[in-house]
Amino acid sequence: VLRKKNVHDLHEEPYLVDKYAFLGQEGSTGNIGFLLYSEDEVYAHLENQIKKVGDDKYFILVSHQPPYQVLDFARRFGTQHIGSESIRKVLEKNQIELNICGHVHMYGGRSEKLGDTHVVNIASGDEPEASARLARISISRDRPITDCFTIGGSEIRNLRGVGKVRSRKLEDSGLTSLEEIASKDPVEIAEKSEIYPKIAWKLWLSAKAIIGGEIFQLEDFAPPKDPLYLDVETTPEQRFMTGVYYPGENEFRQFTVGKWTAKERRKTEGALYRYLEDRGKTIVTYTDYDTRFLTSKMLKGKEHYDLYSGLRKSFVFPTQNYKLSSVGGAFGYSWEDPDLRGWDMPRLYHDYLETGRETLLEKIVEHNKDDVMAMHHIIEEIKNSEFERKNFNREQFTQPKAGRKWSKERIIERLNELGSELGRVPRKRDDRGLYYAATKYFDSWDEAKEAANLESLN
Repeated sequence: VLRKKNVHDLHEEPYLVDKYAFLGQEGSTGNIGFLLYSEDEVYAHLENQIKKVGDDKYFILVSHQPPYQVLDFARRFGTQHIGSESIRKVLEKNQIELNICGHVHMYGGRSEKLGDTHVVNIASGDEPEASARLARISISRDRPITDCFTIGGSEIRNLRGVGKVRSRKLEDSGLTSLEEIASKDPVEIAEKSEIYPKIAWKLWLSAKAIIGGEIFQLEDFAPPKDPLYLDVETTPEQRFMTGVYYPGENEFRQFTVGKWTAKERRKTEGALYRYLEDRGKTIVTYTDYDTRFLTSKMLKGKEHYDLYSGLRKSFVFPTQNYKLSSVGGAFGYSWEDPDLRGWDMPRLYHDYLETGRETLLEKIVEHNKDDVMAMHHIIEEIKNSEFERKNFNREQFTQPKAGRKWSKERIIERLNELGSELGRVPRKRDDRGLYYAATKYFDSWDEAKEAANLESLN
């Protein structure tokens, strides 16, 4: 392909366009990837390309690998920076306007500054059926302006609960946009797409919420009593920061382990325990993940309230997901740094331990406080607001009957739909027609459930 007409291999030769020179570096250093170079080889190659061009051009480097410690923190092969030290050295030594890179998929669509160089990671997702990601970059002498976006994916895939199978069903029934789904009768959506009625109704309601910017209430929401809001920042191995807000005293506190030692950990956990002991009846977290890092002694005598589960059960928001940042934004909460994400925290903490730079710790402190205060903000907004109620009416829908002509794939899909509807593993009596259809392909109901991979509902 690289030898074809109208194809230019930047790794082989720089490409000049007016006052700009495009440089190229393929492959990566280290041991991750199929095309590997040593750091010395990368440095020598790029310096040679720059020498070829001269110093009267604006340089743009296109590299597979990002520079070291810039948009390069990976988790798949262990928590570590997998950027190139040589690329960083070249960027810092030479006046390079822009570095377009990839390699670390979780940072695709993000940009950061390294000195005077703008680094844009444009890696696409590496999961099956992921949409392609592109960047449109406007270059001026002040700064490149980057607009990252995806192509190739259907708009309806933005609806929570719509994957490859459901998007195909909706598209086959003539529904290709959120506007079309929101404007249809949910009964018609269910009948034409053969999506389980309650799921079709939820998709219709989600589309209406996103299009209209509305919040719909599905059932009563009981705020926690005497709440104490808590958020934990962790690496895969340890908890290094706990933020707590107690409205009863209007006080926000953070308990931080700076340099991780057994002595400092015991000191911090003791202080956190003493604080929790006398405050609040209910510990509020966003998902139950945070409580796994608290000792039974800390939780003794406290109730736990999972705000994520409560919101998901009670509301439909004009968002693509129920992430705290998305739901908080729907209620008007503003983050100090909206570009920081939860997955950035282990990287920032790792870099803080490596360098001792207090500015890195300050970013974690800021993000942790925002997560805690966003939960409080959401609950206060709910208590002081009224929302349009929406109720699922099963009698509206004609339940699709399972038949002996159903394919094995359709039966497995229906099992998953039924499990989602019931919130548990389906039993034979929940849908006798489905059970009898399954006997055509499976020796037992248990075998059918195993094929549908329903363990998560146990």
